[in-house]
Amino acid sequence: MAGPLYPGSKNGTEADIIAEGTVRSLNKAYNKLSKKYAAFAVKTPLLTGGKKPTAKIGMKEGIQGGETFNVFEQRFDDKTNKTIYKQVGSITVDKKKPVWDNRYYINDKPETKQDVEFTTFKGGSKSFYPGMLIQQATKNK
Repeated sequence: MAGPLYPGSKNGTEADIIAEGTVRSLNKAYNKLSKKYAAFAVKTPLLTGGKKPTAKIGMKEGIQGGETFNVFEQRFDDKTNKTIYKQVGSITVDKKKPVWDNRYYINDKPETKQDVEFTTFKGGSKSFYPGMLIQQATKNK
């Protein structure tokens, strides 16, 4: 791999650095939209349930700690023969735990003191189980 293109830069080619900047800029744009509009809100299944649920969601999605997510349970509506999602609670990203760094890097991910592969939430319930859908709460619906 080539040396730095300018002092203080990451190792990589000019194309690598442009690719990383492009991906990160798009992620930031989606993050701004996701906080305001439900159509862009982050949705993902729970990795673990219970009192301390976790999910594969992190810094790439703009998570910093303290964000609220609604928890949905998948159900089948016999009247319409369709799958529906019913909100059964809400959880908050735990500010005391590290947020998963899942951002795109041109090289290997930098070494961090706390290397986790998920984000932990607080406010869980015994009724929450892996696979339940969580969606970031938005300001406008």
